[in-house]
Amino acid sequence: MSRNCSDDIPRTAKIFEDVTTLGVVVLTVSSVLTVITMSLFIEEMFFLYRNTADLGRRIKTIWLLGIYPVFSFTSLVGVIVPRSGTLVDFVASIYLSICIFQFLKLMINYYGGEEQMCKSLREYDVHLRSPPCCCCLCCLPKLKLTQHSLKKIKIMVCQVSLLRPLLLFIAAVMWVDRLNAPPHEPRLYVPGEIAASNGYVYIATINAVSTLTAMYGLVLVFRVSQKPLKSYSILPKFYLVQLAIIVSNLQGGVFGILSSSGVIPCEPPLYSRARSEIMNHVLLIIEMFLLALWARWVYRRKLQDPTAEEEEEEDDYLALQHLSKSVELDTAKDTNYQYGSLEEVTWSPLDIESAAGSNANSVDILVSSQQGQHSFGLYSLEKGKHYQS
Repeated sequence: MSRNCSDDIPRTAKIFEDVTTLGVVVLTVSSVLTVITMSLFIEEMFFLYRNTADLGRRIKTIWLLGIYPVFSFTSLVGVIVPRSGTLVDFVASIYLSICIFQFLKLMINYYGGEEQMCKSLREYDVHLRSPPCCCCLCCLPKLKLTQHSLKKIKIMVCQVSLLRPLLLFIAAVMWVDRLNAPPHEPRLYVPGEIAASNGYVYIATINAVSTLTAMYGLVLVFRVSQKPLKSYSILPKFYLVQLAIIVSNLQGGVFGILSSSGVIPCEPPLYSRARSEIMNHVLLIIEMFLLALWARWVYRRKLQDPTAEEEEEEDDYLALQHLSKSVELDTAKDTNYQYGSLEEVTWSPLDIESAAGSNANSVDILVSSQQGQHSFGLYSLEKGKHYQS
């Protein structure tokens, strides 16, 4: 396959001259999904303004919710103007690299600051044997989260916000340098082409190492925070960021390799390279629309204090203890069992809890004797109240 098939991207005017019905449908659907994604983001900003009093938390959440409209808009520009593919990917990737660090800051904000975070996690171990870098290294120890170790983790995550934009800026400069170059001249930056003379290989490698390092630091904090921050829906929020990173990094490289290997057909006016760029951006628009819907559902959940659930469980346990102490049964003195004259039975709070069920507000106590089961009474699990049947 010739170089022209894989590398040359026609101008927008040339593409629209020969646009097909399928092309019009794809462009229309992409535009509609982008408008919906941006509308969802605007509506979410108003929701956060009305329901989130913490200004810092509100700003960090808006940063994260902005991932989807930013990628959708830049991808739509890439569909309309295929030659701008590298430039729009550069802008979207810079925004995503900043959001990775914003997610770490949001988790710290949920705790109430770095000092409070270290106090809340003092009983938890940070497992250094974690994905995506060190999941197979069994020799790595466990450590306690301190302000010193948290500072190192923040550096691991923050470096992607500085290094990745620099790498993408260099890539954009090399990409501009190859524009309008004759086919026989060597090109410094050809996305998807694996060659020692291609700067894409080195930039993509450094970018991957930087991103994996940032994700490793993020995973360290996330895994130790799953239980304390469960009421903040931290698990789906982490998945939302992780999926955005995967599709934005892995997907473009896959399409580039498919283009260079000739899997994507070379049919004018869209050559392989242009066709792969458009396919990648259209798929990104669809994916970001779906992620935006999921994010809207996750971030609209009622925000609670991370200790509220633990306090509620503790209150339930104390109520059950009070209930077990209030149950007093008389020992039967003969074989004629009457109501209120039953065998002495010992119950534990765990027994009552399992009988009542985790979501029950009361329990009907049944006492077994040699003559069968006898109903003792209806007990409320709220503050140990007893309602005699």
